[in-house]
Amino acid sequence: MKKGFILFLLSAIFVLTGIFAVGCGKSINATQAYNEINNFVMDITSDQSPFSNSTVNGVETSFYLENFKTKNDSNEFVDDDQNYLLLNAISLNYIYKYYSKLESIDKKYDCSTLYESSKVLQTKYQEMKGYSDRLDDLSDNAESFVYKGYFSDYKAKLKEFIEQSYSTAYALGDFLINNVQITSKLGREGGGIGDLEAYLDYEYVIVFKDFSDFFMGSCQGRIIDNAMYNDIKSKMTSFCSEIINAQNKGYYQINSNNLITMTDAFNGERRMFSIAINGFSLYDFTTKYENSFEAYEKTENSASAYYGEIQRYILNENNIFTIYTDYLRSKVKN
Repeated sequence: MKKGFILFLLSAIFVLTGIFAVGCGKSINATQAYNEINNFVMDITSDQSPFSNSTVNGVETSFYLENFKTKNDSNEFVDDDQNYLLLNAISLNYIYKYYSKLESIDKKYDCSTLYESSKVLQTKYQEMKGYSDRLDDLSDNAESFVYKGYFSDYKAKLKEFIEQSYSTAYALGDFLINNVQITSKLGREGGGIGDLEAYLDYEYVIVFKDFSDFFMGSCQGRIIDNAMYNDIKSKMTSFCSEIINAQNKGYYQINSNNLITMTDAFNGERRMFSIAINGFSLYDFTTKYENSFEAYEKTENSASAYYGEIQRYILNENNIFTIYTDYLRSKVKN
């Protein structure tokens, strides 16, 4: 009897210990996350990667895709959707610039979210690279319909890679800025241009994550003959040329408290925009539902509200996106 009770007790302890271990999980520190991203960076900067040095909309990058071209019916190479190249450059530039900061961060911080995101990113990269290599192996003389088939598969994998690159870039920035607070001296004694640059770079990658969600998500990575599509593309390229590229010239004196106040207000509005673009498919609206809210709202009853929120945030007169952009532009040196 006693022996049976002891065995029962031991088995119960074993089960509870297992449940506790699974429930708690294993924390990942910044060094482990750094090693995971560093492996990814080594891959994307190696001679075997599909990337090269170039500029996209004036943005210098080491992550340009020379082979992102399709063929027309005359079997001639033509450029495809340039949104892919710009979005890819911004996210990878950010990861490459800031991931090394993880190496010196105290191990007390849990970096599990970033670690898992970077593992998925590595997987998406290898998948994309495989399709890129297949495309490169085709003869330049391959028939247009054959080449287009290979390119379509490659483009689909690149879309997945870009979407994941923004998830990882956002996770990296969120960890550094909000958890570790590497810009905590911004506006205080001891703060410098490095704090301002890191703060703004994070804000810029958030802006471009929204652009990625719009073009890769709401538009499903397709070029759409639509006024909203064209207007938001124009906003993205303007933000790139007037803000991101211009920051290399330096900034005039910025009142950090004013900047933080302006950014907080902007991000409050941006979150609503993010919800809207993730809830509204511009591609479905223009194709499946033929620009009819009545038809679309039989499936998504908030469609017109989402559309209105997108307009209000970035396209209507005196929209918050333009106000924020004008503020930043006024601080950039000519």
